[in-house]
Amino acid sequence: MDNNYNSSFKTNNFQRFSELDQKFIKVLKVNELFPNPKNLPIRVSLSELNQIINQYSKLIAVSKKELSTVVINILIPHLFFVTDPNGTVIYMIGQVELMKRLEQTGIGLGTSFDIENSGSNSISFANMVNCTAVMNGPEHTLHFFKDWSFICTPIVVSDKTYGYVSLLFEIDVNMTFAIPMLKKSVEVIERMLSKREVSNTKEEVLALFEVYRLSNREKEVAYRWLENQSVLHIAQVLNIAEGTVRNMLKKVYNKMNVRDKGQFFRKCLGSENKT
Repeated sequence: MDNNYNSSFKTNNFQRFSELDQKFIKVLKVNELFPNPKNLPIRVSLSELNQIINQYSKLIAVSKKELSTVVINILIPHLFFVTDPNGTVIYMIGQVELMKRLEQTGIGLGTSFDIENSGSNSISFANMVNCTAVMNGPEHTLHFFKDWSFICTPIVVSDKTYGYVSLLFEIDVNMTFAIPMLKKSVEVIERMLSKREVSNTKEEVLALFEVYRLSNREKEVAYRWLENQSVLHIAQVLNIAEGTVRNMLKKVYNKMNVRDKGQFFRKCLGSENKT
């Protein structure tokens, strides 16, 4: 898909997992780079969480401002998750009792919903299709979501995915009414973020890649990965195989001495020592 198609698709449409092309489902369910999604929620350490929250403090601030005006009008049990581009939860708002129930299963601030850690979920799905995504209980990899449904919309500023907003309801609730509401809230968040200064330039990131001696192709793949493009999208744009993209990402991780996407993001965006 080209960028113009993705932009149009995000603006005008939403995608249900049940209607997804089998090729996308295979990529979501069988990820060769990280083949064993856990059956328990993965949470980053407290120190890592504090770094992420500090890095995305602007996103948290504008999300809190917008979503706090929305939740008072939703009368059924619900919960909003706001994540960074890596799918790590950095802010939650909604029904307190629901938060407590999820916390008992290990889900809360710092939980990673990236495909690498949690398999198929609304956030990794939205990353894959680059638009508003809808998933129902059994469609999730993690078994404890079998009674819940999610809607997730990417937050895109200057053609870069800044994070995600995901809305949780019980599975028997008709979620169709919530899709335009979520999209409208995300548009407000995007407008507020677009007024703020972007802290990292492409030139700075490419200079960092030079330090770690990435090849030209590795730089291209790594920068698109940093922009939160999926493996499938990178492969299509660069006209290479998905397996080639995954192998390049493994090499990038090794050269930059990082273990996962979260560490890669933080090193590139200045939350870790770059030397």
